[in-house]
Amino acid sequence: MCQTELRETRIEIAKYSIKRAALRIQREKQQRDDPDEDTNAETKRALKHVKDMVLDVSKFGDDRPLTGCSLSRDGKILATCSLSGVTKLWEMPQVTNKIDVLKDHKEHATDVVFSHVDYDCLATASTDRTAKLWNIDGTLLQTFKASSGFDSLARVWDLRTGRSILVFQGHIKPVLSVDFSANGYHLASGGEDNQCRIWDLRMRKSLYIIPAHVNLVSQVKYEPQEGYFLATASYDMKVNIWSGRDFSLVKSLVGHDSKVASLDIAPDSS
Repeated sequence: MCQTELRETRIEIAKYSIKRAALRIQREKQQRDDPDEDTNAETKRALKHVKDMVLDVSKFGDDRPLTGCSLSRDGKILATCSLSGVTKLWEMPQVTNKIDVLKDHKEHATDVVFSHVDYDCLATASTDRTAKLWNIDGTLLQTFKASSGFDSLARVWDLRTGRSILVFQGHIKPVLSVDFSANGYHLASGGEDNQCRIWDLRMRKSLYIIPAHVNLVSQVKYEPQEGYFLATASYDMKVNIWSGRDFSLVKSLVGHDSKVASLDIAPDSS
């Protein structure tokens, strides 16, 4: 990477990091200055909301299995990708109106995610060994060469230098998904060993092992605001939701007739 590219990358990282840091500081000040704020009560409310979750909408997204899904940061658009190589954008919350279809991958599309910085951008990944950056109007913005590994390791990378700075060993089969908690120092990973592991980046070790499913864990996601709960998807046809404090099972979401490949949680956790 040349100096110009490195500088532009660091600027983009700063745009994202500064906003997140400001929100985190604001939240910490609120907790410090409000002696009546009860975090235990907030956690109970969040977990009660999870227990009340019901199936709201079911939609066939493609004629091939869906492999990834992502909600836009404002919760108004759902993106899904498929083994057909196509990514589709749907209007939320009813998932009835198809907004756009993104076609350019030559093989299976394996994942899709909306940008946390620019609401108009999303990225897709594929077995054609490329990642693509799109505008929500269907315009292809950029194509990147990409790779992934099945070495059973969870790695943390420094985006400023491009170096791997932490390697977590514990899974005995390939790791398929990772997600950071809202606090920034906990990492969840799920893999083909049917486990979800919680890692502490400060202590550089595994904090907890959740025997999450009876088949491989295809994706893990933290509740985005405070990390009150953690959701895992699995090939056992279930999505399980776990408490973010003691990792006890809060609820199982059942409804799929085959493997669950992906999940996402709306920014407001609804």
